[in-house]
Amino acid sequence: MRILSTWSRANILLFIGIILISFNLRPGLTSVGAIVGLIQSDLGMTHTQMGILTTLPLIAFSTASLFTSRLTNRFGLETSLMIGVIMIGTGTVLRGMGGIPLLYAATVVMGAGIAVCNVALIPLIKSRLHHRAATVTAAYTLCMSMVAAFGSGVTAPMAIDWNWGWRGALMVWGILAVITIPVWMIQLNSKYAPEWKGRINGSSLNIWKYRRAWNITVFMGLQSFIFYVLASWGPEILIDKGFSIEESGWALFYMQIISLPAVYFTPILADRPGYLRKMTIGMVVFFFIAFLMLLSAERWVLYVALTLIAQSSGASISLAYYLINEATEESSSTTKLSGMAQSIGYYIAAAGPFLVGWMFDLVQDWNLIILGFLAVFLVYTYFIFQSIRPGTVESDR
Repeated sequence: MRILSTWSRANILLFIGIILISFNLRPGLTSVGAIVGLIQSDLGMTHTQMGILTTLPLIAFSTASLFTSRLTNRFGLETSLMIGVIMIGTGTVLRGMGGIPLLYAATVVMGAGIAVCNVALIPLIKSRLHHRAATVTAAYTLCMSMVAAFGSGVTAPMAIDWNWGWRGALMVWGILAVITIPVWMIQLNSKYAPEWKGRINGSSLNIWKYRRAWNITVFMGLQSFIFYVLASWGPEILIDKGFSIEESGWALFYMQIISLPAVYFTPILADRPGYLRKMTIGMVVFFFIAFLMLLSAERWVLYVALTLIAQSSGASISLAYYLINEATEESSSTTKLSGMAQSIGYYIAAAGPFLVGWMFDLVQDWNLIILGFLAVFLVYTYFIFQSIRPGTVESDR
């Protein structure tokens, strides 16, 4: 009974820590899109320079993800996650304290910290909460998306209505790391964590050789490409169609809030026989209709488009994390696939905000850029159906 009580307490504390870490993973990114105009005007940045700013975290994701498996092998998953949270908090605060160079550098630090947490959380859940992996994945993805939505919605009011300016509105999200660090320190105590401390033993599997791993990686990249372009430039697209700065921020907030049911239920439903393919078809259809509707200037049509995008985008990120877990049998393979998918995947995604900013500087027409999204959508459709095929990487050997 005492052992059961100890494990129950340990699992509860672990779950709380995972949820708190998830709070840190997106608001530092989504908060920027809501106040792009304020940052541009204050620092005199072009659309291309803003594209670089929104691309830097993704490059940091990609590069840091390549080395996260080495970090976890040396220090363990729990300690690696602590390092990641500290980096997130440090970068989040520093980026509001200087000019363009410090803004760029601090964004890289923040992005690298997010990458460490992104990669390490999935194998941690598989190793220590494997019997409830789908539910825990759904919960932390839901919380991550929920706080991301608040980042989109409240940052502009904090900057404008509360007179904090763009610097204060970005720096305030560092509070989440301050709250998380003391709670996660519990996981560094052997009383609450297993003796192996989350250390992943290396395996001989070369994840880079397998087509299934590449399918999931490209799918991860394309769904992230779409999300980060919309998070970075979505408010600007809406402003171009008649929204105010505050309205565009709240519209992005609405899109992310309305995505929460899809974010939460996707991993749970995907675990049930026969649901995965049906959900995938629905995601593809919703995305296609939504992109066409974004061409309209009618406000109600745009809100319908945002609603459809929210469902598909929310389901996509949850499905990507679910597939990384389900496509592997061992924790060591999960860590390798997580690192690969989030490294190469985010390199793909990193092209999005910069490419869109550069293209807008050239064509000055958001509708032409939206039409260009249809090409990305076709590739996305192919790889999502390839990714959901039954089997695991190990079984492909």
